[in-house]
Amino acid sequence: MSLNTISLTTNQVDEWYGQHLIASPKQAVVPADWTVLGDFKKSILILIDEPEQAFLRDEDLSFLTGILAACKLNMGDVGIVNLTSDSITRATDLEKRFHPSSWWLFGLDMVQKGFNGLEPGGRYKNAPVFAAPALRVLAQNPEAKKILWNQLKSHFGV
Repeated sequence: MSLNTISLTTNQVDEWYGQHLIASPKQAVVPADWTVLGDFKKSILILIDEPEQAFLRDEDLSFLTGILAACKLNMGDVGIVNLTSDSITRATDLEKRFHPSSWWLFGLDMVQKGFNGLEPGGRYKNAPVFAAPALRVLAQNPEAKKILWNQLKSHFGV
């Protein structure tokens, strides 16, 4: 048998090489030991830092759902993790657990939270990183809203 005639199934390639060669169409799964708001169906990981809340204030959640709707998304598509209530805060650990298709960061102090390599406006493990101030601050800041909207609009094609 010649090397030019070797045939592999998609499952074999995915099992042997994983995301090194291809992105497999796996269903996103939320780790059982994490508290996540949303169904995470499109693997969009939203990270917040809200020490006073389990997740978000009602006003902030309403504002976020408006952003999602503008991107033709909903709470079923995303998973929100409040980093003040969970123990793992390293981007590498979050990536291993969630394998996000994109990262949305609201109000995070990147250095304090230990996010080495997770650069706003860039990519991390081949997933885009969108960063903005905390939602309550973003709602009152037209310039920051415009910057985030332009990034999201470009990425989601809306």
